[in-house]
Amino acid sequence: MLSKSSRPSILKGNCKGRLKEYVEWYSLGILKYSPSDEGPGHKKVWKSTVCLNGEEIAQGIGFTKKRAEMDAARKALVEILVK
Repeated sequence: MLSKSSRPSILKGNCKGRLKEYVEWYSLGILKYSPSDEGPGHKKVWKSTVCLNGEEIAQGIGFTKKRAEMDAARKALVEILVK
């Protein structure tokens, strides 16, 4: 597991890539993102759910699909690191 001093740095930058690396490094299983959008084209809001081995571990929201997935990945990292 990561030391407390390295935890904040893992939550910065490309959280989606860091989550993928973490899951692969510790052989935790398979990640899957499920994005969806709501609202009119000019005010679209994206929601993304990230699942690990079919179990939902976090949801994210953003004005782009990428930001929603990054938000979900950041929340998933927090969830995994707390366990």
